[in-house]
Amino acid sequence: MLVEMIDLTGLPINKTLDVQDRCWAERVYRDTTDKLIFAEHEPVYTAGVAAGQNLELLKKCFKKPLWDLPCQYIITQRGGLATYQGPGILSVYCVFKIPDFNPQKFNDILLSSAEEVLNFFDISSRRGVKNPGLYIGEDKKIVSVGLKYSRGVTRFGMALSVEPDPFYLRSLIPCGFEGVRLTSLKEEVGRELDDLERVTIRAILLLKISELFEKITRSD
Repeated sequence: MLVEMIDLTGLPINKTLDVQDRCWAERVYRDTTDKLIFAEHEPVYTAGVAAGQNLELLKKCFKKPLWDLPCQYIITQRGGLATYQGPGILSVYCVFKIPDFNPQKFNDILLSSAEEVLNFFDISSRRGVKNPGLYIGEDKKIVSVGLKYSRGVTRFGMALSVEPDPFYLRSLIPCGFEGVRLTSLKEEVGRELDDLERVTIRAILLLKISELFEKITRSD
């Protein structure tokens, strides 16, 4: 099954979301190919629909008042609460047509593909029970997921923490869970990643997501 990869690294998040929405509309109305969009944005915290509709819920995701955060925050249409999606965070947007959408199955696809990346770096992880994502140990989160599904096509996807600036992570309480912090591949392997490793991460995600997506569409 053909999945087209688009790399928007460096594009501001608002423009990236515009591209995603355009791809979504083309997939809905013109039956174009499924798209996997990779992006790294300017420093920005993003929140899902639930946090956007509940200010108290949003406040629980940060250690500082919203007006005192070190960068902007925006409300998006995805599921989930708040996370950081700035430089060093690989954001993965999935624009896939799925007639019989099962959110658990699609989350499994995303998390399984991220687990392949962590395995490549010999990092063991576990899946969150109350809060979907991948964790290292009890208190370190490394992958966040959040989707939107409408008119038979998905949007948004996951964020993999590769090598973000820790300065922006200190203000964050990932998805409002006290005692949990965002870690990174760089922190876990104890060194800088090289360019080949950064390319390999994208290649693993593209191949694994495409492979697993094809399996569920065939089985359905």
